[in-house]
Amino acid sequence: MSFAASLLVVIGLAATTARLADNAANASRLVVHTYALLDGLARVRASALDIELTSQYFRLSPDPALLAQRDAMFAERARLLAHISKLMQDNPTQLQRLRDLNAVVDERIAINRRIEVVRNGEGAEAAARYMQSTALQETRERMYRIIRELETEEYRLLSVRNAEQEAANRRTVAADVGAAILLALLLAANYLTIRRQQRKADSATRQVQQLLERQVEEHSAQLRLSQAYLEGVINSVPGLLAYIDAQQRYVFTNRNYVERFASGRADIIGLTVREVLDPELYARLAPVIARALSGDTVIYDWQPTPDSWELIHVVPQQDSAGRTLGYYVLGTEITERKRAEEQIRSLNEALTQRLDELQHVSRALRTLSAGNRSLLHARDEADLLDNMCQAIVSAGGYRMACVWYRGAEAGAMLQPMAQYGHPGGMEALLRIRDGGGGDPAAGHAVAQAIREGVPRIARRLHEDAAYAPWRKEVTLYGCCIANPLRLGGETIGALAIYSSNVDDFSDSESALLAESADDMAFGIVTFRERAEQERTRQLMHRLTWYDELTGLPNGNRFTRLIHENIERGESFALLQINVERLRDINEALGFVYGDDLLRQFGARLSNAAPAEATVARLRGDEFGILLPDGAGDEAQIFARNLERLLLQAFPIADLSIEVAAKIGIARYPEHGASSHALFQHMDIALNHARMHHLGYAVFDPSYSHAQAARLVMIGELRHAIENNGLRLYLQPKIDMRSGAVCGAEGLVRWMHEKRGIVGPNEFIALAEQTMLIKPLTEWVIDAALRLQQEWLHTRCAVPIAINLSAVNLRDAGLPEALRALRTERGSARGMLEIELTESMLMEDAEHALQVLAGLRDDGVPLHIDDFGTGYSSLSYLSRLPVDCIKIDRSFVNDMLHNENAARIVRSTIDLAHDLGCKVVAEGVESREHWDRLASFGCDIAQGFFIAKPMAAQDFPGWMEAFQAPQMPSGA
Repeated sequence: MSFAASLLVVIGLAATTARLADNAANASRLVVHTYALLDGLARVRASALDIELTSQYFRLSPDPALLAQRDAMFAERARLLAHISKLMQDNPTQLQRLRDLNAVVDERIAINRRIEVVRNGEGAEAAARYMQSTALQETRERMYRIIRELETEEYRLLSVRNAEQEAANRRTVAADVGAAILLALLLAANYLTIRRQQRKADSATRQVQQLLERQVEEHSAQLRLSQAYLEGVINSVPGLLAYIDAQQRYVFTNRNYVERFASGRADIIGLTVREVLDPELYARLAPVIARALSGDTVIYDWQPTPDSWELIHVVPQQDSAGRTLGYYVLGTEITERKRAEEQIRSLNEALTQRLDELQHVSRALRTLSAGNRSLLHARDEADLLDNMCQAIVSAGGYRMACVWYRGAEAGAMLQPMAQYGHPGGMEALLRIRDGGGGDPAAGHAVAQAIREGVPRIARRLHEDAAYAPWRKEVTLYGCCIANPLRLGGETIGALAIYSSNVDDFSDSESALLAESADDMAFGIVTFRERAEQERTRQLMHRLTWYDELTGLPNGNRFTRLIHENIERGESFALLQINVERLRDINEALGFVYGDDLLRQFGARLSNAAPAEATVARLRGDEFGILLPDGAGDEAQIFARNLERLLLQAFPIADLSIEVAAKIGIARYPEHGASSHALFQHMDIALNHARMHHLGYAVFDPSYSHAQAARLVMIGELRHAIENNGLRLYLQPKIDMRSGAVCGAEGLVRWMHEKRGIVGPNEFIALAEQTMLIKPLTEWVIDAALRLQQEWLHTRCAVPIAINLSAVNLRDAGLPEALRALRTERGSARGMLEIELTESMLMEDAEHALQVLAGLRDDGVPLHIDDFGTGYSSLSYLSRLPVDCIKIDRSFVNDMLHNENAARIVRSTIDLAHDLGCKVVAEGVESREHWDRLASFGCDIAQGFFIAKPMAAQDFPGWMEAFQAPQMPSGA
């Protein structure tokens, strides 16, 4: 019976040990499972931020590479979510949260796709407006909330599992102790039973030795068998087992104990512990033995070899009086448990380190996200620097952030541009810099980052002797990272971020903070480019709408004001004032003094005009005044006063020069319903005043004495169109890089029976007014296409550009008529080109855009003629399907002696190239014009320096003999 009980205890000990190892393995598996889940969620969070930053970069700069990078991130995030879903198969609650997260991710992907479509189709501003109208912010917060719920639940499950594992281990250990004690008690009971049986046998032997000798022998045999069984049980115990009496002598031991401590002896029963154990080991165990003999149970872990561990129980045995008779030693193998505990400890350390790293990365990600929001909402460069410094401290939780710019000159001190978090603000930083010569906290780190162009980290600032001059300020901070601000290939400064910890900024965190600095540098570049664009826009606006010499509105602005007043239906008067004898002054004194006269003349007109009037310089020596409510005699009264005022001499070149002026007046709506008619009648009135030596004249229909001749001319023009009385002339265009003839402008000439060759300036306006412009234009187009058909297989087959008028552009049948003519003549795409002026395009911008888009689809390139003299907006111009821009000849002619005109030409060429257009310069009349335009990068030249307009039949011979101008040396 005792043997069976002992065997059951041994089996229980073995099962307990196996269960302990299994629990440790399960704990390791659960920790690794949780760690994989948390790592996947962290990567999903980081991927979400990367996707959002890439989408923001794309809205600022529509680079297709950014879309490819973002789509790759979409795929990687989907893979991560699928992996996380597999890990959560045994947790329905977590799976539901994961489904919610997938739904939010799909919603955000749809929004980003829509923003991409809007950005590509309507531009960055439309994309920004659409983004603000979407639930992008709400879905972002919902996504991060779900991720936090998933992480929180996993951390809770990990804590519960650890607690359950620890409780199970404690129960297992308690069971082991109980089983060990039970085994020891069973062994002791067996031992005492054997001893009693021996005493009884001895007594019986003495009394009836002769009678029971055989029975004693049998009983002894049974006793030896029991002892053998007991020894087998003891030796079968997998751990160490021994009983030692109060005199520290071994009473019994198992084989494992002997092999462990006395491998060279057959038996140690009766020997003392001191005799058996190594002296050094006995000295270590003496306190334990003393405690056991004093009645205390001692439990401790012991590592007998580097690769094994045992759990040792030292349990005292006491009699009924409480005296200690000896103690049991029970050792249980726990190597696997120790290994599992070590693995758990290592995993916990790794998890703790990972969590610390994630906290740093999370801090940097918050900083990066807040910084990008600042970038999106900043108004200018200074606002960007201030907002990003504040975002770094507020969102990231850092101690302080500041931006330092390098001095403009070599050796100049660093300049603090923005800060947040430093006591005393910018004033304190400036005082410290001026007193110590640098950054108060980072010092050399900022200087090195700017000088070397790489991030620098300074740790334990208070221990560094280099920061002794700023000891007081350094005590506020423990660590600093300085990231360079790089603009192209130049480092302009650094973003310094300070932490209270003396040893901060992990590698991942530093990389993200470097991205924040790069984002800031990108924002600085963007705002500087915008500022430059705004300055260019303002310059172009002023050059487009204002006269550079006098500062007054120019003819474009004056014409627009007339249109606006006509649209409002308000009556007004127009005055045209011509300066007489300006040419004489220019020839006698020089253009400088002529320009001075024009400035004084314009100033005198502005001072004399009412506050609500507009004074403009129309062209050359012509000025205009728009008088609101100038009906009746008000305009004449003002003209008389102005005439007297202009009679006063002008101080020019230390001389008093009297300048005569003539004034022509026209009123709306009395004298015309359009700006063209008003200009014409105002000019007629002025000519009338000049011819009759009057100071001013108001338009009178009777002044149009040539009306009869005009009617005759209309009939003759119609006859010329219908009976081939017109001729097509061509003026060549030359590619300035290759020197090849790349096209020609088609010009019409009227072969009049009496007057000879009549130029277009004399009959185009007449044709527009009488609607002869449509058949005239069709004749010119058909003549050009017919010519190209004849030249189809010759060297002369070059594109021909035809000028259209505003009346043609308003003709709804124009696209179909062009299509029919080109089909009839077999014209290839691109061989017929259309030229339109800026002002013509702006009369009905949306209609023009629709018509021109249709022509472009039919293969008809568009050229804008006389660019710079109109008033088109750049935003509208960028929408036009424009292939080529022609710079007006007035700018080309003036650029050799007027630097402002040269700047306009150069700016126009750069603008056209930015819009993807080629540039044609007309009015190229000298070698100097050619060379200057070549230096500006102009594409095509047209003018008398190349060739005058010539009859179409002369063009092949000219082209055969043409030799391109040689490019200047070094060009």
